[in-house]
Amino acid sequence: MYSKKESAIERDIVYYLTVVRKIFCFKLKDQTRRGENLVFRKPRYGELAGIADLCVFHKGRVDWIEVKSKTGRQSPHQKAFEAECKKEGINYYLVRDFKEVMKIYE
Repeated sequence: MYSKKESAIERDIVYYLTVVRKIFCFKLKDQTRRGENLVFRKPRYGELAGIADLCVFHKGRVDWIEVKSKTGRQSPHQKAFEAECKKEGINYYLVRDFKEVMKIYE
């Protein structure tokens, strides 16, 4: 069965939120292409390892969205970031499909 890559799901989400819904959303992790390889920049001093993929400002709140494929799993750093968000009362969503985001922001 075909499963979309996380980067493709992220693109769909950002397009939907920013263009269709006019909700401010941005991607935090830097990535660049070097030939056929996708290269991620390591966190700089002061940046948090495990920070979610997308940050969304909506109706006076900040939401964090971590995007995973159908089989993707969170790293220990990502789980720690999720726990910290929940402890502070901040919305954190782990999504595996674009439709999940549509339900959140209906």
